[in-house]
Amino acid sequence: MWKQYREQPEQALDNYMKALSLGYTKTLPELYEAAGIRFDFSPAYVKELADFVQQEIDQITKG
Repeated sequence: MWKQYREQPEQALDNYMKALSLGYTKTLPELYEAAGIRFDFSPAYVKELADFVQQEIDQITKG
């Protein structure tokens, strides 16, 4: 969600609200989909997310 927000803030907030509105009526993968997030724990995707977090940390610590 954080990555999505950094790339498309307004769309991310809309997606977040949509997912929240579903509450416990959907499965976890369906909630992720509603939020516009991939429910994917493959090594490649986890690495992509970890790289994003590392870039964010680097920006904070260099700032």
